[in-house]
Amino acid sequence: MAPGLRETKRIATMKQIQGAAIELFDKHGFANTTVEEIAHRAGVGPATIYRHFETKERIIIWDEYDEGFMDAMHSLIAAEGLTSALRALCKEVDDGMDDEQIQRIRARNRLVETEPALQKEYVATAHEIATMVASALAARANRTAPSSADVAVGHVIAGLFHALMLEWANDESGGRSFESLLQEALTAMHSELFQESAP
Repeated sequence: MAPGLRETKRIATMKQIQGAAIELFDKHGFANTTVEEIAHRAGVGPATIYRHFETKERIIIWDEYDEGFMDAMHSLIAAEGLTSALRALCKEVDDGMDDEQIQRIRARNRLVETEPALQKEYVATAHEIATMVASALAARANRTAPSSADVAVGHVIAGLFHALMLEWANDESGGRSFESLLQEALTAMHSELFQESAP
């Protein structure tokens, strides 16, 4: 179902703020840029930034594709399994982003890789993803709470997603699909983790 007018405006405002923030962070640095300066560049009030993002760090961590991501992935994993969810994620990344969106992701990745404050926030987001995956796996197995194995798989998926997003977004040639990167990573993991020991 397409988002309503209010939701469309909210996302457009958040994208406008994020774009202004990225420009200022690239020019002056993350620590040297204030929320007030971002608000001025974006043509909004500081209160609007805090209402939408809560913190300066969240401006960069936020992604429009995160809207509803956790709920959708949880439902898909619980109903159809992790493989189906990963395939759906690949399709969303490979088919659903234009050049402007990819460039914003690349700019955000550059900032995350160089700013400790953003790295800390990203770790918190990765933990949320890991928790969601573990909860969904438990629901699929009709367990009331995630097992230690569910938690471990959740953290593996969160780390894998982060690593692949960095590699995919930073591929300036655009020659690698997210699906091909994921398949390559899963094949390598299986080979390394489950290879039989030589006699």
